[in-house]
Amino acid sequence: MSTYFRSTLLVSLIVLLSAPVVRAQQWMDPANADPCPVQRRLTTDAGLYERAGKGSSSDGLLVEFYTTSPTIRVRITADEAFSSGVDLFATDCDGVTRPCRETMVAGDIITFTKPETKSTHKYGDRCRLYLPLGVTVTSLQVGVDEGAYFDWLPDREERPILVCLPAERGVSPSETRAARLERELDIPVITVPEGMSKEEMMKSRPRLILTGEAKDLASEAREALGLPTKWVCPPVTQSRDRASYVWERRHNEVILRNRTAKPSVLVLGNSIMHYWSGLPASQHHRGDDSWSKLFGDRVVTNMGFGWDRIENLNWRLTHGEIDDCDPEVILLAIGTNNLSAGDDNQHIALGIAETATLIRRMKPKARLYVLGVLPRKDMLPRIRPLNMLTESLISVIPGATFIDVSEGLTEDGKLIDALFRDGLHPNADGYRILGDNIARQVDL
Repeated sequence: MSTYFRSTLLVSLIVLLSAPVVRAQQWMDPANADPCPVQRRLTTDAGLYERAGKGSSSDGLLVEFYTTSPTIRVRITADEAFSSGVDLFATDCDGVTRPCRETMVAGDIITFTKPETKSTHKYGDRCRLYLPLGVTVTSLQVGVDEGAYFDWLPDREERPILVCLPAERGVSPSETRAARLERELDIPVITVPEGMSKEEMMKSRPRLILTGEAKDLASEAREALGLPTKWVCPPVTQSRDRASYVWERRHNEVILRNRTAKPSVLVLGNSIMHYWSGLPASQHHRGDDSWSKLFGDRVVTNMGFGWDRIENLNWRLTHGEIDDCDPEVILLAIGTNNLSAGDDNQHIALGIAETATLIRRMKPKARLYVLGVLPRKDMLPRIRPLNMLTESLISVIPGATFIDVSEGLTEDGKLIDALFRDGLHPNADGYRILGDNIARQVDL
């Protein structure tokens, strides 16, 4: 073999080995999705990527999706060249958000690599893609590895914050004042174009309108909305039970039901309440008869979310779930997932009291009943003192009543296994006893 040939072969091998590995891809287009996943539009009467009417830019628009793909490619075109780029973030099952790393730009394709994240399921992370500034996007596709899971998320039903700000240039789309405000509060924020009348703004049913004059928009918004600045259990999202339901979609369903059905009773909690019965419907409903017996013909919203902790319920309460209804009775059953997360009793009891105080402030006319944490296998020694501590804290909250609903679920200090599916979730007989315990102590 000649020296020239060996040299040529060696160079070819080096080039081949150093070239990036490009996996087979599948491309997802928001234009083909139903419902539309393009978020933060002031109107839906214009083009898909026109934020505030025909001819407007894509400033402030974003899309969200779940995917298991470690590499995400964004193919995007606009009516003119843009310099702001696009930004991508990934949120894990515990609500922790991290930026994705941009690894390559080739023509109209931008490649990102997701960070290592925690997951309790096979559906990946929730990703948020911010669209470029100063242009109108004409086409958008998200590319993921062949065989990777992918699911678009619809826009949130939560009422937005509108903020009157001039267009920002020279920053990335996730670093505008509006985007930073949204990331800090995790409330939808839409920038209002200059000259828009208040009548036009009100069509989007805003939760709040900010002039944009304040230096610290987040502090101004918190004060206007009455949101605490310090929390025992700071609000955060989760997707730990993604195999059973989509947390974000159920959040939308609860907002819409409370807005339209006008329930007289709200049942707040985790999977124990979620999988009992009622509406919004769940694929699991293990106590239909006892639910019907307890509530009869009352209009009830089941606001239980599988695997929710106190902090996740706090997020839901401060993100519109009970804004548009006036219930007479609220049942609160939360805290057991904080036990399994390793939180100590004092933290859990203070967190439950914090949530109860928040509910009383938001719905002062409703009668609030705080249910003790149900007995569960291998944790009975912790639950009794936890409930005693919680009861003492709830006793000083006006309009809130603590009720112990554990009677008949234990015997001789042990869980009655025949009443539970797995040592935590009641079966039909367990729900019957739970319903009877509630009925004896709650004025429905």
